[in-house]
Amino acid sequence: GTTGNHHLISFTFSKFSARTRLNVLLRAHSKKTIRVPQRFNDMKGRMKHLLLAAGCLTLLCLPACTPGEEMETVCSDIPVDFSATLADTRAATGELTSANLASMTVFAYATGTTTYDGSSSFVSNYMDDQKMTRNTAVAGSGWTYSPKKYWPLNANEKISFRAFAPCREDIESNGDKLDYTNNCFTNNTAKTDFLLSKVVLNCTNQTGAVAFQMGHALTKVSFKVRTTRTGATLKVTSIAPKGYKQGTYDVLQGTFSSVYGSTVATYSRSSLNVSVPNGSAALIETFFMIPNNKDLTFDVTYTDNATGTPVAKTITGKYSDSSVAWKAGGNVVYE
Repeated sequence: GTTGNHHLISFTFSKFSARTRLNVLLRAHSKKTIRVPQRFNDMKGRMKHLLLAAGCLTLLCLPACTPGEEMETVCSDIPVDFSATLADTRAATGELTSANLASMTVFAYATGTTTYDGSSSFVSNYMDDQKMTRNTAVAGSGWTYSPKKYWPLNANEKISFRAFAPCREDIESNGDKLDYTNNCFTNNTAKTDFLLSKVVLNCTNQTGAVAFQMGHALTKVSFKVRTTRTGATLKVTSIAPKGYKQGTYDVLQGTFSSVYGSTVATYSRSSLNVSVPNGSAALIETFFMIPNNKDLTFDVTYTDNATGTPVAKTITGKYSDSSVAWKAGGNVVYE
């Protein structure tokens, strides 16, 4: 139809994905010629309506919704970009920092013009398990992902975001719950940090880059051995701490809401050969653990040559013997 000097043209297509944002630039010239890249024709699914007004074509996007619900929003040409920072860094091998963070997985909840207060279930209807990467070798490198998403044209339409890092294919996310498996128990050399963001609420096309404030979800647990005996030479040969292998993380509460009691596992680090000098302490190993140490123990095996002949000994410690609680982002040392 024609309204003043503006022309409104509606298009209906049957082969566009409701979950795929069309990264298409369409230009309407004075002769009303529309050029469409070839990849435009290859996309699958369903998209409704293209609105052409004042020589500019706007896309009507259909973000994935809950069953039986249809959310329709007009998308702008403003891309959804991201940043991620980590304030509470802890020095350790395997530690993730703002500088070395190279991947993350993002979820997004589009609520239209309704404000989301973060207390009800988080529905990943705009982004679900979206993998993102960046080149940490290049200073200031931004986050990239595909297919690209764009902000709603309406500045009152809101999207909330959350993320975890690094990307892990084995982590299951169900709404506002996340099932986490500590892979240090399946890899004898793994010391894998794990980060989670708080939910970034009600972002709009005026937000700019969505800024994730990441935090450590696990407790860093370090073990040291000290000797004070003159002439004694100790060598630690193995360490075997116990810990919970799996737990459910409550995204909205920001804590592990439960751990699976049947999944207590032993992380055995054998073939160590750490010398402990007289009168000093030596760091044996560091682990990243689900923050729950109830009724768990650790074993340290070492050789003692105090009698002239090395004798193998094992001592068993109990985490609860220390008054230090395990907390997300905490740093606990047993000596």
